[in-house]
Parts: sequence; C-alpha cells; structure tokens
Amino acid sequence: MESKIAAMLRAGLNVPDLRREDLEMLADKHIAKALRSPEALEVRGTRVSFLETGIGIVTLAILRYRNQAGSSFDDDWVKYTAVLDCALGNIVDEDNHSSTANDDGCEVLYGRAGLLYAFLLLRNACHQGLFNDLPAEFARQLNQLVAVDNLRLITDSIVVRGRRGSRWLREELGSAMKTGQTVPPLMWSWHQKRYLGGAHGIGGWKVHLDEISTQ
Repeated sequence: MESKIAAMLRAGLNVPDLRREDLEMLADKHIAKALRSPEALEVRGTRVSFLETGIGIVTLAILRYRNQAGSSFDDDWVKYTAVLDCALGNIVDEDNHSSTANDDGCEVLYGRAGLLYAFLLLRNACHQGLFNDLPAEFARQLNQLVAVDNLRLITDSIVVRGRRGSRWLREELGSAMKTGQTVPPLMWSWHQKRYLGGAHGIGGWKVHLDEISTQ
C-alpha cells in the first residue's frame, strides 16, 4: 500500500510513484549525511530535544540501524548511546547545582520534554522488537537508557521546575492577583518568558507524562 507521504508528494509535485522502500532509502541517506556533521553528536547542556538538536538525528539513526548494518556506520552505536547518556547526565548535573535551579529548559523544541519524546520513541521501538536485531551490547545499553526509572527522572525534573516556576509566578503577581484567582500548578519559562502552549509551555510535555503512567 502506498504510504501517505508518497501519495501527498505525487499529488502535490506531480512526481512518479514513490515506493515506501524508496522513501526509506532516501531517509537513510539524509541521516547518514547529517551524522557526518560534528553537531549531530554534540550535546550542549540540557538543550537535548528530538526536534532541534542532534538527539533527533541519533534517535533516527538507532531506529534505522538495521537498515544501515554493514555500512560505515556499523560500529557507531557506541557514539549514539554515549550521546543519549550524556544528555541524561546533563539533566542530572544541572538539577544538582543550585546555580541552575530554575524553571527553564523543559520545553519540547529544545529541552527536557523533547528528550523524553526521544526516549519514549525508542522504548516503543523496543516493545516492537527493534532491539532484538541489534548487537547484544547495543541493545542492553539502550534498554538501560529507556528504562522507566530514566523516564521518571526526566519527568520529575520537568515537574520540579514547573512547580518552581508556578511558585515564582505567584510571588511575582503578589497583590495583583484578584480574589479567587490562581496560577497553574506547573509553569515554565523560555528565554525569561512564560508560555501556556504546546511548544514551550504547559501543553508540551503532558502527553508524555500520560504515556509513562500507562507503562
């Protein structure tokens, strides 16, 4: 059956039929090209999301690893797991230092919620049998990384910062708050501004928390 993406491309661009295999081959080429960039394997603090950092490239490389076996990337799984482990470690380190105890770094596009998405994506792939076809040590390390304890670690970090942001917002508003008026129990900032939406704000991580609670 023709994929939805292929159908959209044919309809909008008037190109020949595109098979799923063709699209996957093209995707693998783009992933391989992206991995050649130094930024793909570089972790910058807790800027660790799937969408706007190298975490996404590494995650996709893991998901497509079976199709790249035998290529020049066959032994690069050590780098992939190191990137994910570093991202997780940076969150722990930042949370353990009072100088970085704030309500920032949690949103989907750049922060913790984005890393949580990547881990959930890999965990779902594990449940579907992806890890069964990986080298034993690679699969073992990935299973450890996406364990529930690590998902909770990221989630707890998000919640703690959200509660802190809510408290600070309540303090900032002070007497300006009307009788009966409340602030959200969780609130985060992004570049010193607070948001309610899905990208930077409250809606950006709740769906992931719901998924964890069912596992």
